[in-house]
Amino acid sequence: MQNDELIYFTEEELSQVFAQAAPKNYFVYYDKKTGNILSVTNEKTDKFEHFLEVEKSVIVPFLEGQQSINDYCVAYDEKIGLTIIPKEEEFFIRRTNIFEIIKPTTAPEDKEFIVEWNMKSWGWYFYLTPKARARLHEEGLAQRVAIFVTDASDLNLLLRIIYIDTSLLLFKEKVYHPFISTKEHDLSNLLVSSRLVFETYGLTKVYDNN
Repeated sequence: MQNDELIYFTEEELSQVFAQAAPKNYFVYYDKKTGNILSVTNEKTDKFEHFLEVEKSVIVPFLEGQQSINDYCVAYDEKIGLTIIPKEEEFFIRRTNIFEIIKPTTAPEDKEFIVEWNMKSWGWYFYLTPKARARLHEEGLAQRVAIFVTDASDLNLLLRIIYIDTSLLLFKEKVYHPFISTKEHDLSNLLVSSRLVFETYGLTKVYDNN
């Protein structure tokens, strides 16, 4: 019986093999309300609900101990979507991830702020319920509200930001913004969110049945 020949690899070839075997992406699990990073792993887990998928190069400084996850958070950047940023006080306040995913509701009258996806009008309607309008007339409100429309399958893919003048919310029945892309035509593929400005939110749907 003839012995199998040994195969030798150069250092460059070995490095290429290991690079291909290494996981390409990592999962950064975080607390939605605070943005605090809970865990970084190359495997998906059911232990945490919210995660951000990133390339290995992004988290190498954490894996090698050059940076601490306690000094960073997952936040919503208005240009690129979810990302990892340092917890510098002023920076963190300005770009905090404290935002609310606006979920469908069958009782909009019980909410404060309503987002209406409307295929009949090919656009979005935004409005305050009467009790919210009365409360905010007394307490006041920020100058504008930002609504983030994101691809539901990829939270890093920010489709658009809709800015709403709060004075319009207070004095108009509804504020309208038309769709700007065909992706907005399928609500099942969208995730709508806003920073925590109002106490409660709701999403309603109006279909064109013609």
